[in-house]
Amino acid sequence: MKLFLDSSFFFPFIRIKVKGVSKQDVSDLFKNDQFEVLRSDLVTFELSAKGTKYVNDGLLKIEDVIDGLNVIVYNASIHVIPIHHSEIQILAAVLRKDHSDFIDCLTLASAIFHSTTFLTLDEELAEKSREVWSQLIKESNETFTVVLWKDFIN
Repeated sequence: MKLFLDSSFFFPFIRIKVKGVSKQDVSDLFKNDQFEVLRSDLVTFELSAKGTKYVNDGLLKIEDVIDGLNVIVYNASIHVIPIHHSEIQILAAVLRKDHSDFIDCLTLASAIFHSTTFLTLDEELAEKSREVWSQLIKESNETFTVVLWKDFIN
């Protein structure tokens, strides 16, 4: 299964806590032979931006951010999907009409074109994928599904 992880799953690597997800949970996905793990190239930007904010607020050390980024960037078991391809940009623009976070739209569009399953914590994104964008998603990738973490682990 081509499993595309939303950026939230990578925050524990820079010591930012995510409710219900641990660094070990995600590391176990990397090691599981059932999954080909994919991520957007936006993940490094998102981790850098949020990590730096936490560093400036005195909640993290810059070394935590750099160490976590190195683990993610140099992990050969994570396939990185670039966002610059035309089909991703076009689909993200369409998704943006119904969703305010363009980074979410780029990430979801990348997942649609490159995976079978998008794993997320974002209930709003999952709901829109089922109710608002279901036909659009099916036209782009008929085997694609969006799965919430809470459903995935049960």
